[in-house]
Amino acid sequence: MAKLKITENQARGKAERLAEVTAAIRKNEAEMNEKLNNLHQEYATKSAAWIEEEKKLKKELLEYVKANRSLFPTNKRSFNWGSVRFSYRLTPPKVGIVSGMTWDMAVDRLKEAGLVEYVRTIEEVSKEAIQIAVDSPEGGNELRAELSKMGITITQSEKWDAEVAEVELV
Repeated sequence: MAKLKITENQARGKAERLAEVTAAIRKNEAEMNEKLNNLHQEYATKSAAWIEEEKKLKKELLEYVKANRSLFPTNKRSFNWGSVRFSYRLTPPKVGIVSGMTWDMAVDRLKEAGLVEYVRTIEEVSKEAIQIAVDSPEGGNELRAELSKMGITITQSEKWDAEVAEVELV
């Protein structure tokens, strides 16, 4: 056993102090969160009408701009009116399936049509199977050695923590 710099009584005292310090931190954080929540509510209430008006104005302006694409300069995807910038972007193409169809059905249909170049087959290491096998009493060490020769490692470590129990703040 390694020689420790503090005694058990000192360690217990430090544990009590840790609990006190953690309680003080939690109390301060609770007070701060309460103040922040109240402040947030106050300003959300003040801003509610403006937020609704902003949504309505944006919607109306975007409808107008979409209907009048000639407002965009040639080969440009944005323009400014004062301090407001209007822009559009094309999203990348997205492959999807229609409602009621599954991806398995799509794979089957591609195969049936001879379009197998659009079907991906994935092979990967089954980490879960390896973990189960090396933990088994029969052959676990032999498998570890064989995997190690292949460059596959199995690691495990200890993580330590001192956690202070939650207590209700008053």
